[in-house]
Amino acid sequence: MSVQSSFKAAVIQAASIPTDSLACANKAASLIRQAAEQGARVLVFPEAFLGGYPKGNSFGAPIGMRKAEGRDAFASYHQQAIRLDGEEVAVVAQAAADTDTFVVMGCIEADGGTLTAN
Repeated sequence: MSVQSSFKAAVIQAASIPTDSLACANKAASLIRQAAEQGARVLVFPEAFLGGYPKGNSFGAPIGMRKAEGRDAFASYHQQAIRLDGEEVAVVAQAAADTDTFVVMGCIEADGGTLTAN
């Protein structure tokens, strides 16, 4: 990207696809291309866009108790978390490179048996 004194930024207010991280990455790539076509050079996506935001999910662990279905729900959620060397990041990075844009995107990253939001 060439040095500019000003640039156009875009805030992408889109829903993620919490049950399919690769489909979500492809959706992001499409949104990146659309924003770039409108002149945006810096694109900011929502928190936890890749890997899914678990809004309303207690994972079966209300205060003071745990349940088997919660462990199953967490295992399923963990499966959708991304790996930094995974295909989802590659799809988004390629879209950014193809459009000469900078992309800021929150994600849920699998880190061993736990998850990290960044």
